Amino acid sequence: SVAINTSHPKWLIRRWFERFGKDEALMLARANNEIQPFSIRANRLRISRDDLLKKLTENGIENEPTRFSPDGIMLKEMHTYADLSFIHGLFAVQDEASQLIPYLLDLRPGERILDACAAPGGKTSHIAQIIQDNGEIIAAEKDPKRIVGLNENLKMLGVGSAKIINADINSMKEGEIGKFDRILLDAPCSSIGVIRKNPDVKYKYTVADLTRNREKQLALLKTVSRFLEEKGRLVYSVCSIEPEEGEQVIREFLKTAGDFRIIEEVKPDFLHTFMDKGLFRTYPHKNKMDGFFGVALCRNR
Repeated sequence: SVAINTSHPKWLIRRWFERFGKDEALMLARANNEIQPFSIRANRLRISRDDLLKKLTENGIENEPTRFSPDGIMLKEMHTYADLSFIHGLFAVQDEASQLIPYLLDLRPGERILDACAAPGGKTSHIAQIIQDNGEIIAAEKDPKRIVGLNENLKMLGVGSAKIINADINSMKEGEIGKFDRILLDAPCSSIGVIRKNPDVKYKYTVADLTRNREKQLALLKTVSRFLEEKGRLVYSVCSIEPEEGEQVIREFLKTAGDFRIIEEVKPDFLHTFMDKGLFRTYPHKNKMDGFFGVALCRNR
């Protein structure tokens, strides 16, 4: 059977058959078993992508720019941090799909931004990069153990605009952190979009978990939406390809939050390939990147 041949649980393969048809489900399962392309993000606070490409080439590391992310570089082979020590602090390891998410925020220098579930800090540091480290980023993380890595990552990349708070965003009050021009909720999820990177993920969850996740994600989204400025923008994202953690969360949220809507016209152009009616989706078998869902929301005005 496909489940056995591709080392995927039956329930997941069955779902994909129903959703994508047999051929595409098989392509997806096979793509999940391939070695993930090794992509990094140039730290533009310190170096341009072009200069980093040159530096890598001069040091004998084969590379090419990513097709969509303006910051990304694909390395032809896997490398350790030791191999790349000559560019320490000039890059972050990050899949191309993950690099695209912060662009849904339509960021501007000087803005006040909340990264609601910030660790390990890939998107936090990228936000800082896009706003040229000019603004105020509150990086919230509830797990004290993960704060250490978050802090180290931001330091290594020279991020000065981010302030880390150890807090469960669900229990935060508006009076404690104020309002924000931009909010990113990269919510905890099943990680079914990143099976290539973490193969064990497949066997960690069942359908019931997806429904449970949806409730938690919805609660987080409702909470952070209260911290958004009148003319602000809120981006919800997950590294999952399952509708419970994507479309269904948004549908439920919009039912109760009547003053919010999906922003269908997103800039910049390089996002358009992945957009459908304001919903951003990437898949390992279609795009050779991690499976992500994202959507930008704003208040009806």
